[in-house]
Amino acid sequence: DVAEAACFMFAAVAKAGGPQVRGQVIKSGAPLLVVLVLRHFGDDPGDVQPVLRRAVNAIRLVGLDDSATAGAVRLAGAPDALRNIIQRFPENQTLKKAAEAALEAIEKDVSSGA
Repeated sequence: DVAEAACFMFAAVAKAGGPQVRGQVIKSGAPLLVVLVLRHFGDDPGDVQPVLRRAVNAIRLVGLDDSATAGAVRLAGAPDALRNIIQRFPENQTLKKAAEAALEAIEKDVSSGA
């Protein structure tokens, strides 16, 4: 699946590419693509858990420490998409815990005043 591959590539580059490369990937709009994947596949019927795992992992690497990125991710609907995933897949503990951690990071950014 193209969406899963894109999330994997984004996460791999953001994780291993160093700060400059990571910054360029984040500025490219990749975090918003990941949010779109979360929103779309969070409601999609079928076996979407693999792509959601990749997308949740990627959203956790988007640089939520940067207030502009965190704000864009929030405005694009990441919190609602993550809540939907948590409610839809309570039996998948790995996915649920990763989504909860991502949501906590996004909400932490809001409460810290960013």
